[in-house]
Amino acid sequence: MIVSVIKQKEIFELIYQAFRFVFSKIRTKFAIFFLRMRGYDISASVSLRGGNYFFQSTKGSIVIKDHVELGYGVKLFAGAKGKIVIEKNASIYDNTYIDVHTNLSIGENTLIAPFSYIIDYDHKVEKVKEKIKKDVYTEKEIRIGKNVWIGAHAIILKGVTIGDNAVVGAGAVVTRDVPPYAIVGGSPARVIKKVR
Repeated sequence: MIVSVIKQKEIFELIYQAFRFVFSKIRTKFAIFFLRMRGYDISASVSLRGGNYFFQSTKGSIVIKDHVELGYGVKLFAGAKGKIVIEKNASIYDNTYIDVHTNLSIGENTLIAPFSYIIDYDHKVEKVKEKIKKDVYTEKEIRIGKNVWIGAHAIILKGVTIGDNAVVGAGAVVTRDVPPYAIVGGSPARVIKKVR
């Protein structure tokens, strides 16, 4: 009897998972359709897990190419004159936040782990005694190469180029360029070793 109950629960679980899979595919197709109607350049093969938020100040400022995966709660903001281009087969996992005023490019086959934060601007502070004005920024584009792995809770700041095949450790704060094939970690991030 116990075996039959377990088998029944397994069947129900299988049916439930199949239903969730089909429903998520349908929901994704509808979401992409409406995003494209609003001027987003998103491939039909993109996978959205839900809870995503997109903002672009001009049409076509967010470009997402074939077979990109966006996890639950990924937020993409292309404000001011910002543009975000995500190349094919990239994966950006849950609750990652990307906010740009200039340009951000993410290369093919790049993986960005959950809770990462990428921003290409910060407040301009010329004199410490003066108030920091919220509308005065310094901005510089970010380039993330091909086949890059960015660990969970990493922070990528303005003006950074991350070379192809590099690895950014979990929790790293990247304030300067990362060479190709380098593994970086820490705050601020430093090269730990090179791999080939």
